[in-house]
Amino acid sequence: MLLASVLLIASNLVLQTNAARGWFEKKLERRSGLDWTIGSLSWTPWAGIHVGDVKAELLNVEAAGAARPLYQVEEAEVQIYWLEVLNGSLEVREIRLKNGRVAIPIELMALLPKKEKEPNPALAEEGADPKPTLPSEKPGPVAGADSTEKAAPKTGHGPLVERPPAARPVKLVIDGCELSLYSISDQAKSELALKNVRAEVPLAGEDREGWIETDGLYLGGRSLSAPMRSGLEWKGPLLLLPTTTMRWAGLEIHAGASIQVKGVPRFFAEVRMPAAPLEATPVPGWPELVVSSQKVTMFSQVGGSLNDFRSWRGSMVIEATQLDFKHKMRTDGLGFELARLTTEMRGGTFQVVDARLLSERLSFLGNAIVVPDGRVRGVLRIVADRESATAITRLAVGSLLSQGWTRSWFKPLITPDRKFRDLHVEGTLSKAMIDVGRKGEELEVPQAWDRMIAFVRNEEKETEQGVPPTLDREGLIPQ
Repeated sequence: MLLASVLLIASNLVLQTNAARGWFEKKLERRSGLDWTIGSLSWTPWAGIHVGDVKAELLNVEAAGAARPLYQVEEAEVQIYWLEVLNGSLEVREIRLKNGRVAIPIELMALLPKKEKEPNPALAEEGADPKPTLPSEKPGPVAGADSTEKAAPKTGHGPLVERPPAARPVKLVIDGCELSLYSISDQAKSELALKNVRAEVPLAGEDREGWIETDGLYLGGRSLSAPMRSGLEWKGPLLLLPTTTMRWAGLEIHAGASIQVKGVPRFFAEVRMPAAPLEATPVPGWPELVVSSQKVTMFSQVGGSLNDFRSWRGSMVIEATQLDFKHKMRTDGLGFELARLTTEMRGGTFQVVDARLLSERLSFLGNAIVVPDGRVRGVLRIVADRESATAITRLAVGSLLSQGWTRSWFKPLITPDRKFRDLHVEGTLSKAMIDVGRKGEELEVPQAWDRMIAFVRNEEKETEQGVPPTLDREGLIPQ
């Protein structure tokens, strides 16, 4: 007993040395391509292995800039099958993560080490610039969820995998963790996060059930959903999220997913939204603005290897008819006969293939592309009648998007009663510029957006106080 106690104390003293922790950190770095830091490391026969203050950061520190650690865990406890240690093997029984955080920047693809001689399917030749083109103003055949669903699996669990013999049970316990997607340049303002995630996840053994729950989905600190809970199923080698139905504003959202745990950790996820009316509901982040639609439908799927972002492939189609926006303080509104968004992701390249809002008076049409090195290019065409063009010109001048007063923010189309303006976005995810000025002067996209929002908010405040418009509407009619 005395010898065992001495060995226990001595081994823990060794594990606390910089050399021991550094050995484990280098081993993790070689396997993951990330920079690992381990704050503390210890073990006991009754409590297992304890790891404290673990961080995993991008190796490219200079490019990452203000990026947060990708993974961060305050406490990690690992229980093992001790009898198997006597047989010369190490088998995990339970992993418990406390107060962890997974923070993924949308610029991640640009920050990861580049693979040599990796062809980019989005570019015709090495080093070429992505060049979005303007879509037709006429809506083509509906590429909505119905046609997409017929060509895609509907189980949400991906292809069937041959089941090996059941191994010893392994369980992952998550307590008080957070998953977030954010922009390095914008940090918390546009952060999408699942707060306070708790879960018991079976990862091996006979067929078992587990669960996962969260306090809800948040965008920029604002709640987008109520607390959520879902069951999990382990059917080796797949961990399944059975198709779950969520309801929001009259819509039913069906989501399912699967992860192959053994070998290459592949995943597949699918989200479907059958055609249904969208009830009048406040726009997230703008409670004074209410949106409704006669019919909304959506289908999306994504899959790939969890340890290789470049292997991810996915697509999404959202379509809405009779989409209406109304302000709670006003009787008028803004309506569109058709709204559609089609996106694709492949080989680390994300494309907005087609984005459009169509109406007789005002239409928006555009597309964009983001390639793995972080470059982004896009174009948005605004087509408006004279009255709408007047209002938008006033917005551009009042928001200081256009430096100096102008009547020519729009250009005439072939049809005399229609005017248009093409807005081009170019740069990187951390600094995308848009040519909103009178003569094509550029502003950063977040700066242009913030100026427009500030102008609209000020107009709302002045309208409530009975203050007349600061700019003469008639004097701004495009010529």
